[in-house]
Amino acid sequence: MRFFVLTTCICFAAAAYQPIQPAKVTHAPPSSPVKSSGSDVDAPVLRSDIDVKPDGYDYAYETGNGISASAVGTLKNVDNIDALVSQGSYHYVAPDGTPVNVEYVADENGYQPNSDILPTPPPVPPAILRALEYLAAHPPAEEKTLPTKFVSLG
Repeated sequence: MRFFVLTTCICFAAAAYQPIQPAKVTHAPPSSPVKSSGSDVDAPVLRSDIDVKPDGYDYAYETGNGISASAVGTLKNVDNIDALVSQGSYHYVAPDGTPVNVEYVADENGYQPNSDILPTPPPVPPAILRALEYLAAHPPAEEKTLPTKFVSLG
């Protein structure tokens, strides 16, 4: 009986088997390469300076399509540990023609970019501002704690 059940299961599995067809992937034909705006693919490197030292680095580059970047990295002692601190900037023109300039610092406080293109938080609602002003003008009274008396048991 076991043989019959096993044989039946194998037959059903074989009948239900359908080979998996590989997904069809389409590629751009070689005669028409995909290019981003401003022909970034073919942009020449106009300048590339790199200086790596034991205590840091310094690099700068510029390409023919207006992309440029520069950074300086130095060692900084943070809590008795040498950490690499980086400060730099990069510039490019967005596809809609907007110039993008980003300056940044990366240190023990994390990556801190600064740019006009970065989103900013919405303004604080007036009711919240009034509540904050009220709390600043009326700080809570200090809580008085009762003295604690310890009793020796020995």
